[in-house]
Amino acid sequence: TITSKITFQSIITCVKGYVDANPDTLPIILSLENHCNHHFQEIMANILNDTLGDQLYKLPKSSGGPLPSPLDLVGKVVVKGKRSMEQDDETTMGSESSIEDQIEGLALGEEELIGMTSFESEGSVKSSSRKRDKVKEKLDCQSGKLKYAKVKDEEAPPMPKTVPNLAALTLFNGVKFKDFTSSMDIPTTDMHSINESAMGKLYKDPENVQKWKEYNVEHMSRIYPAGGRIDSSNYDPVMPWSSGCQLVALNFQTDDSPMTVNDGRFLENGGCGYVHRSPSTFPSNNEPTGVKILRIKVLSGSCLPKPYGESVGEVIDPYVVMRVYDVEKSKKMRRGSIVTTQSAPTESGHNDMLEITDHKTSSVRDNGFCPQWEDEEYFSFTVNSQVAMVEIIVIDSNRGFIDEIMCKTAVPVSGLRQGLRSVQFYDQCSSQHGPFGMARILLDVDINYVM
Repeated sequence: TITSKITFQSIITCVKGYVDANPDTLPIILSLENHCNHHFQEIMANILNDTLGDQLYKLPKSSGGPLPSPLDLVGKVVVKGKRSMEQDDETTMGSESSIEDQIEGLALGEEELIGMTSFESEGSVKSSSRKRDKVKEKLDCQSGKLKYAKVKDEEAPPMPKTVPNLAALTLFNGVKFKDFTSSMDIPTTDMHSINESAMGKLYKDPENVQKWKEYNVEHMSRIYPAGGRIDSSNYDPVMPWSSGCQLVALNFQTDDSPMTVNDGRFLENGGCGYVHRSPSTFPSNNEPTGVKILRIKVLSGSCLPKPYGESVGEVIDPYVVMRVYDVEKSKKMRRGSIVTTQSAPTESGHNDMLEITDHKTSSVRDNGFCPQWEDEEYFSFTVNSQVAMVEIIVIDSNRGFIDEIMCKTAVPVSGLRQGLRSVQFYDQCSSQHGPFGMARILLDVDINYVM
């Protein structure tokens, strides 16, 4: 993805401004993808400390035990990154200090200077092509160059990837994933970041899904888009939600259905950015073996805007698309609907898969003010999980041209209530400004449970 450059200081200053304006906010988690050398890591730690002050959560010396809850971290900024060195590891830190003293002498000429490099634009180090022994980096602040000095093997302990000052500010320590059996024994502050491709492979084995739920009881998991999404498209977040993953990262710059589903999920709980996990995402929960039959009829609309909120143009011909995102335990095709499944089933055919079911109404000609769908039938959806989401999209029908989305929204199926319900809509930026403030459709919702 092509992105513009922005300084680390400006980002942290922006975060501080938000926390200052919203002191009761639940914790903001900063995920640091750190490719800086030790010198610039020290600068990052100083910026975090100097800018955020008491608003920055600092890892206590005794960091064992359960993680703090979001309510314990109100008004705080939490750092996620790599913590390769514990802050209270006095032996390692003492060894690091003694080596620094030795390098100070080496840089003054007590040993042969065997290499010299200069900083590149992104703080990386360009190495000399000459063959070197095991070396230690030393910054020459006057020349801005990084010098390498020879160090005997027995005097050179392994260098930590993260400097102690930055490690002391890191609550969530990213560690490599091997298997969930070994992950159960890692500290609660250690967490895994798994891309969507690896997630799909894990979901092929139902035992992995169950172990993942057990792991997520006391640990954190982060899912992120695959590197092949160079167009910044998104994957559907419903599947990782079903296993209890707390951080499901999406490309927020792309306005697509997964982002709409994500926005709809987090409209709950006052839009504070945190929602309660569904009971089915916990391993101890006895999820009902039955399914929920959701029937929805689109009755009418009100004040539906033109595409992109335009004030001029042709009168719209609206129709409604309703789509349910769900995780099911068996591959079944529904009659009368369009069903697609993602993630291949196991040999037994019983695994958690993402199911997307579509229905759409007919179009109403030349009426965006108060369209009615009197003759429409009920749309029927079979819902298997507690994390299912329903997306509702209003589209302008353009005969002979590409249909255009006018407005959309998403609602958790668990939040739907039976009876006549009015649904609000949002624009492509998930806001209700201007003509989107009054956009509504009226639904008749019927919910039944089949055991």
